[in-house]
Formats: sequence, C-alpha cells, structure tokens
Amino acid sequence: MRTVWSFIACREHATLAFAALACASSLSYAQAGAAAAPLTITLPRANAVAKEKFSAVGFVRELQDGRVLVTDKRENLVYVVDFTGNTTAPLGRHGRGPGEYQQVGRLWPLGGDSTLMLEPMARRGLIFNGSRVALTVSATSPLLKSLGGALSIFLGRDGNGAVLAQILSVGKGGANPADSMLLIRTEANGSTADTLARVSSVMGSSASAGPQVSQAGAGGAGRGVRYQVNLQSRDQSALFPDGSVAIVRANPYRLDWCSSAGRCQQGAVSEASKAGISDEAKEAIIRWWGQTSSTFADRHVNETTGWPAALPAFAVGGGFDDTAVLPEPRGNVVVERLPTKMPAASTYDLVDHDGRRVAAVRLEVNQRIVGFGKSSVYTIDIDADGLQSLRRHDWKY
Repeated sequence: MRTVWSFIACREHATLAFAALACASSLSYAQAGAAAAPLTITLPRANAVAKEKFSAVGFVRELQDGRVLVTDKRENLVYVVDFTGNTTAPLGRHGRGPGEYQQVGRLWPLGGDSTLMLEPMARRGLIFNGSRVALTVSATSPLLKSLGGALSIFLGRDGNGAVLAQILSVGKGGANPADSMLLIRTEANGSTADTLARVSSVMGSSASAGPQVSQAGAGGAGRGVRYQVNLQSRDQSALFPDGSVAIVRANPYRLDWCSSAGRCQQGAVSEASKAGISDEAKEAIIRWWGQTSSTFADRHVNETTGWPAALPAFAVGGGFDDTAVLPEPRGNVVVERLPTKMPAASTYDLVDHDGRRVAAVRLEVNQRIVGFGKSSVYTIDIDADGLQSLRRHDWKY
C-alpha cells in the first residue's frame, strides 16, 4: 500500500522518487489502496502576495534578489513585482522602437538576471537585465540567429549557452508547417547541432478542434454567437540549466528524457488516450475554463458542441508560447492536466526523469501555477471578477 500524505505544516517528505528528507514538523496521512494514485500535494499558504492584481498572467521570471518579472497577456504589459517593497511597476512600454514592444511573450532565462522576451508575432524581442531593458533584438541580429535562427521556435538556453529550438521538418514535398517539427539543440559556439527528436508541430494546432459554445447574440434568440476554445494537445519540451531536455509526449502521454550529452531515452506510457468524454468531465472542464474565460462562465454541457473523440491528457493553446509543461527547480517537470470529474480542480502531475508520476499537485479550481523560482512556486488566485492575484509559495518537493 502506498502512503498518500496530506501536508499540514512541513512540506519536505520522503518518497521513492526523492531522496529521503527529514521532516521537522508533524505530518498527517491516510492509507490508500494498492492501486492508489501518486502522492497528492497541496501547497502551503502563500508567503507573499503581490499588491496589485492582474488581468491575465502569462509567465513569471524570478530575479536573484527575489523580485519577479510578470507578463500580463490581456494588458499586454511586463511588470516588476517587488514583494518586499510591496510594489508593482511596468517595465518598458508599447511601441516599435528600441526598448519597446507591441506584444508580450514568454520570459526566457539567459543566465544570471538576464531575460529574453520574444514577441510572438514578430521576429524581434527584448533582453532585460534585471528590471531594466538592456537590448532590443531584431530578426537580423546575430544574437537572434544564435538563439535558433529567424525561422525556428526558440525553446530556451541552458547554463552553458546551448540553445534548444524547434525547426520545420523538410521532406520530399518541402516544408509542411502542420506536420511534425524537429527538436534541435545547438551548442553555444554554433559548431554542433544535434537533432534530439521529432515532435508535433505548434503550427498544426487549430482552435476548431475545441468545444464551441453558443450564446444568444444581440440580435435576439436564435441568432447565436459561437465561440471556440482549443482542446488540442501537442508534444511539449522543457530545457533545464544543465542541458537536459524533457519531452512530454501528448499521445500517448509519456515523458522522454534527453541528457546533456544528447542521449535520449523513451519513457514508459503513463496514460493512453481514452475514447469518449463523460458529461461529468465536460462539466468539470467547462467549470475550469470558466475561471479564465467569460465565454464559459455559467455554461453547461448541453450548450456545447465539437468535443473530440478522446480526452487528451493535457491541452495546449494555439500560440507559440502556450505550454502545459513547466520545469521545476529539482529537475522534474510539472504538467497541467485537464479536470475529469466534479468538483472541478486544478491538478498538475509532477513527473521525474524516469517518466514516473510521483505526485499530483492539487489546487482550487480558481488557482493556477504560473512558474517556479529557486525554491518557490508562483500561483495566481482568480477572484469573482476575473482579476488575478500573484502569490508565492515555498516549494520543497
């Protein structure tokens, strides 16, 4: 029988997946059955909360002094959050000139307090040095070319300067953007480029595969407005500072691992796609989506159409920067799952190098994980008006 711990005060624990850690505080636990789910983790109370609320947090990047860079996708702004000083201030401004941006993107660590933000719809970006704009990067810049090239999708740079990127796969008929792509790691000096794997293409995702919600429009009953939400799934990659790469496969759901030396190992299948989606799972997904989309607020299954034949293990939006996978500081990955039953909740798999789901992180339905720091996890708490509070929790798992 496996022990499922319910964490109260202490957040360090001992499992087969981690080295045994002495727990200084008392733990309460309950015994589960022989076929029990992995360890269930509930986060400790937040040790810091940002003073200002956000509209739609995209990504966070923890700086060495504890401050945090935060993107707001709806406001299209980058902010600097200082938990100690209890301040939130914008970083940079909108525009097309030096030090300006038109659209926020993912925040990529480049070493130390340097951070790269590439605009999703334009081959240009900014490099931040701590909390200031240090450099504007254009499509013709040698620096951008060194980060994977103008026609690739940048996926990070490790501690030795090697770059991970996805490039179009070219066959006899030329490049097909909707087909699979190649995952490439290029050494810092550009002398060596290793093809690690073939992965599903970000360009092949389509919102038309997602559920469609009908609502009465301004023209009255019978003149409905249809909305579409992406329920696609595609392979996800995460690069770690030591150069290792986690590849989370969408179908079937498993984790493949590539070492810094380029040796890749296929993980065991964690979960095969399940045919059909129950009405309870649909209700849970709608309830979960309703926290971040007014389209799904107070909607029900009988108001939706277009559900896929099988429920994916995780869903990813159609944008280049969208992800369901985040690397965590101990070298594992956290995968955001879709809820499958009521009451709906936000649940994440914690997966180790061997592809084992060693824990499930469970949050309330109105909470999401948005990033990690050196020993912290950052979440958002969504209120009844849809505004989001950024919170920092200890992470000792």
